[in-house]
Amino acid sequence: GSITKGKPVIVRTDGDFAEVNETTVSSSQGTAGDITEAYRYGCMTYDLDEDKYLYFYKGWTGSESGKLCYRLGTPSGSGTSATITWGSQTELISGVYAEDTDQSISACYDSTNKKTVVVYESALSAQLRSTVVTISGTTVTATSEVTIDTNNPSQIGVVYASNYNKVIAVWYYGSTYRASIGTIVAGVISWTSPINSSVGTIGAGFSTTYDASQNAVVIT
Repeated sequence: GSITKGKPVIVRTDGDFAEVNETTVSSSQGTAGDITEAYRYGCMTYDLDEDKYLYFYKGWTGSESGKLCYRLGTPSGSGTSATITWGSQTELISGVYAEDTDQSISACYDSTNKKTVVVYESALSAQLRSTVVTISGTTVTATSEVTIDTNNPSQIGVVYASNYNKVIAVWYYGSTYRASIGTIVAGVISWTSPINSSVGTIGAGFSTTYDASQNAVVIT
């Protein structure tokens, strides 16, 4: 077919050129709402199979201070009427954090095993630990804690590597970062021995994402 002057083109597999068609993408913002007022270092995941959100955070005040807590969110509506209704604050792991210590939490959803993996820093024992969370309706259950590293880690990121059905945890340690691979079998996760980065000294603070086309975790 004809190609409009000035329009971008691609080379097709048959060697011919074709014009790149534009696609209009629209978006809208739903109704904003508060999740909780008593938290530090929160993160959120979406359970595709249960159509639920999980917001994990460090309890900061009251009886939940120094504990890993969560709230379960249920979405409803669409477009500008979309909203999330959040359940009550619930303790997931007790005695994880020292009350005056800021530590990190990260989580991801394993779509193959239909589980959420939460990784968090235990300031009380200077360990990096994890638990596997399952949602069934409005019921949330968690496995026993599993230790990933004992070398006083901090600032963590967790991603699900869909091509390999693995969970990758990355965390800051000293002046570099470490990583471990997690595998879920029968609802229980096990981790490989941590490996150190070979890129040399890095600054604190990073983010992670999984690039399925390159089968790689990207750290920035």
